Amino acid sequence: MPSKVEFTFSEDDTLPTIPIILSIVLVFSIDGEK
Repeated sequence: MPSKVEFTFSEDDTLPTIPIILSIVLVFSIDGEK
């Protein structure tokens, strides 16, 4: 049971990071085109 809770926390922690990484990649792409 505890490992299942840990896994859920890990998933919730990783999900919000994906849009942040995409935003950083987008900013770098726009900076590179300028």
